[in-house]
Amino acid sequence: AASAFGDDALILERLIRRPRHIEVQVFGDVHGTVIALGERECTLQRRHQKVIEEAPSAGIPGETRNRLLTAAIQAAESVSYVGAGTVEFLIDADAPEQVFFIEMNTRLQVEHPVTEEVTGLDLVALQIRVAEGGRLDQPPPVRGHAVEARVYAESPERGFLPSTGRVLLFDPPQGVRVDAAVETGSEVTGFYDPMIAKVIAVASDRQTALRRLDEALARTVVLGVDTNIAFLRTLCRDSRVMAGDLDTGLIDTLLPLRIEHPTTSMLAAARAGVLRDSVSGSDDRNSRRAGAVWAARSGVAPREIAFLTDQDELLFASEAPAGHRQEVAVATDGDGAVWVSADGRSARLRPIDRRQRMQRRLQARDERAVATGPDARAPMPGSIVAVHVADGDPVTAGTPIVSIEAMKMEHPVLAPHDGVVSLLVAVGDQVRRDQPVARVTTEENR
Repeated sequence: AASAFGDDALILERLIRRPRHIEVQVFGDVHGTVIALGERECTLQRRHQKVIEEAPSAGIPGETRNRLLTAAIQAAESVSYVGAGTVEFLIDADAPEQVFFIEMNTRLQVEHPVTEEVTGLDLVALQIRVAEGGRLDQPPPVRGHAVEARVYAESPERGFLPSTGRVLLFDPPQGVRVDAAVETGSEVTGFYDPMIAKVIAVASDRQTALRRLDEALARTVVLGVDTNIAFLRTLCRDSRVMAGDLDTGLIDTLLPLRIEHPTTSMLAAARAGVLRDSVSGSDDRNSRRAGAVWAARSGVAPREIAFLTDQDELLFASEAPAGHRQEVAVATDGDGAVWVSADGRSARLRPIDRRQRMQRRLQARDERAVATGPDARAPMPGSIVAVHVADGDPVTAGTPIVSIEAMKMEHPVLAPHDGVVSLLVAVGDQVRRDQPVARVTTEENR
């Protein structure tokens, strides 16, 4: 420090190896009353972005809970706070009696529904009452347990890259609370946060609330954009989550995620969707459920239809065998790709004909050409925010060429191999997923 900055003063910060993120909902009125409405567990997060929240917390000691509520009230009282606010803390998962202040957010937060569900209060209405000069009542007791899952338009299997596009079908689950920002026909763009809905489940105890949330997520259908719904179900069923053994690094221990193939029933439903579109002329591409269109058309339907996944893997779909069917939602996008969803899992499948399959086989024969393809492609739709090289520059494999931004995330596109770069985009351009943004040529592929 002395050598680099001419100042050898150091700031030391306490390391908490397994932190838990706990926050307290507070309200203050103009009459000097401040109340706390219990605490929320916000530990399950990734890159400081919350994924699943719950109220109350997952089993912190009663003495620690009292300290949190008292400290939150004192913090709000010290500034004569009026309105809704959240006081946030860290707790050492291995020493829960140790509490550390993070910050105070002077607003309602995304996860406020879990507090509403366990207190019976409408926090937005309470906020308006306080703003009108009304008095706060004493806080009601916390009853039961509530868990909220944030549904993001992103692909966990592809490093949580955000996903944009038109929502072909949004079918929320019944029997639980759903706060949604989309409906069928909505456009999910890259200009906003990727959260598109919240699913909130309530029960008398934590285990039952988690089970109900998992079941509700299994019934949640979003077609047209990738989502994290299947990953949310994985979290709900994780043994550490169920036991309440939480820390902010738990999600990272589950990565990287394995890409799962569509089930036999999902493939069969995709096949049925293609056949339906070929008969209907694609005028009615949004089918609520696929069960009604699974019947093969005698003498018309091919036995198998070939599909490509977004990972460019070839799959074959035939009619599902008897006794091997599950409820599947189906929709077809403007590019002719079929989206299918079952039990919280979804997949985008592109039908290909015999000619396209032959072209793939011919291309696969030249493995070298495949391995050294010249195009650097966008991994997600978004906006070009930076160009790191000039047209005609020599680059080596892995050199950042451009950066793409979407939904608060910035992602570099790297050179696929050594060569000379030709730029195909400029700063400010909007690009589609898989669109070539640059071409890196060598003597062999010029």
